[in-house]
Amino acid sequence: MIRLLIVEDLEIYQKILFEIFSKDPEIEIVGIAKNGKEAVELAKKLKPHVITMDIHMPVMDGKEATQRIMEENPVPIVVVSSSYSGQETEKAFEILSLGAVGILPKPAPTLDNFEKEAKELLEGVKNYSQSRIIRRKNISKIFSKPKLKEIPKVEWIAIGSSTGGIPVLETILSALPSSFHLSLFIVQHMAKGFQDGFLSWLQEKVKLKIKIPKEGEIPEKGTIYFPPEDYHLCLNEKGSFVLSMEKRENSFRPSVSYLFRSLVPFGEKVAACLLSGMGEDGAKEMVDLKKAGAATIAQSPESAVIFGMPKKAIEYGGVDHILNPKEIIHFFLKLDQKFSERTSL
Repeated sequence: MIRLLIVEDLEIYQKILFEIFSKDPEIEIVGIAKNGKEAVELAKKLKPHVITMDIHMPVMDGKEATQRIMEENPVPIVVVSSSYSGQETEKAFEILSLGAVGILPKPAPTLDNFEKEAKELLEGVKNYSQSRIIRRKNISKIFSKPKLKEIPKVEWIAIGSSTGGIPVLETILSALPSSFHLSLFIVQHMAKGFQDGFLSWLQEKVKLKIKIPKEGEIPEKGTIYFPPEDYHLCLNEKGSFVLSMEKRENSFRPSVSYLFRSLVPFGEKVAACLLSGMGEDGAKEMVDLKKAGAATIAQSPESAVIFGMPKKAIEYGGVDHILNPKEIIHFFLKLDQKFSERTSL
């Protein structure tokens, strides 16, 4: 039984959320907090397995409540937001950077797709309840330089990320200097409607330029690329971007598998990395990339909120290096250093 604490100040949404979650026999609603202060108190008293967190509340908002809970009684926290506006979603991602594990849309009873959104919220919260709590300040202490027999001739870095991956992405990308030469292609699984706010928030954290590529565009050095929302991203044989509305893969669009598969022909030109996430999106394609000569990396189990995608890639035999976020940064910087040395000759 999953013990759920709902944090929501508006009575109408308290009732909506209660109705959605109470229908599932696997969930026990242990309490409803009307503000962040109550959430902190009830998290300590009721010991929930997962918390749904509103953003704007009286007395104490969701950001401060999340920070307090993660310091005092760590538990998986899911931000549930009814707004897709830039400032609102940026606030939600700030909460993720404090330790929340995910963000999901709050179903509105006036919408035609209410039942669909309610189901996605229910399943999402159940999945997030399985998350491990990773204290980011502790992860920063876990560091050993990866023993690299040979630095491959990489020009492109492809990253697949899902549940628990956003704070790791922030950690890695914010550590890359403005002089970084390699191109990065990233697929981050995310609920629909939040990408614009996510990219605005992330751009404030990183030194490199973030872009959504256009069809046929050639990757630029030192640029981070994300696919448009609800589009697959891949590269064709000429090395230019292709955007696709083909069916979902592994239940996702964009899919990590779709991107990774397109990079296999480029072999040694590629480094592929799988971060925290459920399922196995991109895991089988890592095997093909490794066989083609690409450098392959999986996030380490002690640093991953959900050791699903990385674990599958390791089990399939597709991983060269198992690294924590600090080690991944070191690896990427080494790749960039070698690229600079090659191109300056």
